[in-house]
Amino acid sequence: MARKSVTEEKLHILIGNLRDWIPMKTVSYVLFLAGVCLSLQGCVYLAAPATTAVIGGAALAIKGAELQSQIKTADAQEDIAVPFEKTWDASIAALLDIDIEVTLKKRDAPENGGLIRGKADETDVKVVLIKLTEKISEVGVSATRPGCLWASHDKALAELIASKIREEAQKQK
Repeated sequence: MARKSVTEEKLHILIGNLRDWIPMKTVSYVLFLAGVCLSLQGCVYLAAPATTAVIGGAALAIKGAELQSQIKTADAQEDIAVPFEKTWDASIAALLDIDIEVTLKKRDAPENGGLIRGKADETDVKVVLIKLTEKISEVGVSATRPGCLWASHDKALAELIASKIREEAQKQK
C-alpha cells in the first residue's frame, strides 16, 4: 500500500473531524466546489463568475421562499393575471388611491419579488408580491393595528386593498 503524503493525511483527518459536526451533504457540496475551483487551476477569471452564480442563485431561491411564506400567512392573497412590473405599479397606485402612505418600496431582484409597506392612521400595511410566471403575479396583503399586548389583524382592510390592487392591475393590462 502506498504511503499517503502529509497533505493527504491532514485532509483525511480534517474531513473525518468535519463529519462529526457538519452534515455530509454540506461537506460534499464544499468538496465539489473546491474540486471545480482546483480543476480551473486557480483561474479567478473563470472561478469567480461560476461561484457568484451559484451563491446568487441560492440567495434568490431563499429570498423567494421567504416572500412566498409571507404571502401564505398574509390576511388576503390574490393571484393576478398581470405581469409583475404592472402589478408592482398597480399596488403602489392602489395604496395611494385609498390614502395609505407608502413608507417602503423594496424589490429583491428585477421582476422576482418585492415588499411595499404603508401606514394609514394606526394601521400598518404590508404588501408582498412575487412573480409566478411571465403573466401571473401573486400578492399578499397584511393590515395590522398595534394593541396593548399584541397586534390585531384587520382582514377587511387587507381584502379591500387586495381587491383594489386587482382592479388597478386589470386597468394596466
